[in-house]
Amino acid sequence: MISERIKEIRKSQKLSREKFAEKLGLSRGVIENIEYNRAEIKDLYIQLICKEFHVNEHWLHTGEGDAYFSITEEEALANLLFSLTTTQDPTLKETILNITKLSIADVCIIKSMVDALLDKQKAEHP
Repeated sequence: MISERIKEIRKSQKLSREKFAEKLGLSRGVIENIEYNRAEIKDLYIQLICKEFHVNEHWLHTGEGDAYFSITEEEALANLLFSLTTTQDPTLKETILNITKLSIADVCIIKSMVDALLDKQKAEHP
C-alpha cells in the first residue's frame, strides 16, 4: 500500500512524523492520517514527497522498481538553492547571503564548525 511506502520513506530518512511533515509543508496529523490509511492521499502530497525525497513516483504507487532516484551533487545543490529562495526563515537567508561575502579562508572555518556540529548531532541522535 502507498501509505506503507510513505511510512517507509519517512523512517528511512530517520524523521519523526512532525519533521517529515515540516519538510513537506504539511501537518503531523496529515502524515499520521496517511500512514494509518485514514485519509485519501492527494496527488499534491505524492508530488511533494517525490520531489523532496527524490522518490520514484512509480515505486510509490506500485512498489515496483527502485524507491529512490539518484541525483548528482549539482542537482542536490540546485534543489538546496531553490529551497533557500523559497524559505520563510529570514535568519537562514541572511546567513547564507552573508557567507557568500566572506573569503574562502573564512568559509573554510565555517565549514569546519558546521562539520563539527553535524558530528555532534549524529552522536547525540544516532
